[in-house]
Amino acid sequence: MTPDRRQLLIGGLAATTVGWPQLARAQDPAALGISLVSYPSGSFPINGLLFSPVDEARRGPMAGAAVALLHGGGGAQDDVHIFTEGALSLTARGYHCLMPNYFDATPNQRRSTAVAARRWRRAILDGLGWLGQRPGIDPDRVGALGFSRGGSLGLDGVLEEGGAAAFVGVASGGSLDVADIRHRPPVLFVYADGDPLVSARRVTERAATLAAAEVPVETYELTSPRHRFDPDEWRTVFDVAGRFFDGTLA
Repeated sequence: MTPDRRQLLIGGLAATTVGWPQLARAQDPAALGISLVSYPSGSFPINGLLFSPVDEARRGPMAGAAVALLHGGGGAQDDVHIFTEGALSLTARGYHCLMPNYFDATPNQRRSTAVAARRWRRAILDGLGWLGQRPGIDPDRVGALGFSRGGSLGLDGVLEEGGAAAFVGVASGGSLDVADIRHRPPVLFVYADGDPLVSARRVTERAATLAAAEVPVETYELTSPRHRFDPDEWRTVFDVAGRFFDGTLA
């Protein structure tokens, strides 16, 4: 029997607890501000992990700001261990973070079809709206970081429909037609020079296209042969993204 995605999220968080000493010492994820949440998108409940600042971090320099973390094509269970460490680095400075399992919008499939992509994108945008309505969060200071498929879906949605004041695309690009761009938040593309799936050339060309459409764009190139980064590379990604959000969501 295949576990549902709520169980996969819990299982991924449990694996993270084993893998990271800080979490293992805490034992209770709630002590780190981690909770399981759900919000509606159409007729589908979208499960996710909410990371909230605790103790002194609630008064941190980025209190009131929030970031949605959008998993890649492998699903939330593949990225929860990396995103948990990254989210905790953000909540330590006052951010709230949401990792939605947007595949919940297609409960019986992960295969990318036009219908599935529309539902996933809608689930991402609904998650951004839900996050901005949380107590203690300024809806004008909500950003997003998306990896691979999550970055492409999320960025296309934000450029067309809004919902994020800043966006970081990691190993992703997007395909929205320039004529459909209605919103122009600051965008940072983080990519690897040797990525075998999303090439550096593809990302830089997309960055140039968006810049020509008057979208504020920055890029950051990692030296790596991977699409799925190793832990140290992900720490660099979150460090770079954190500085970007510090400036754009202040």
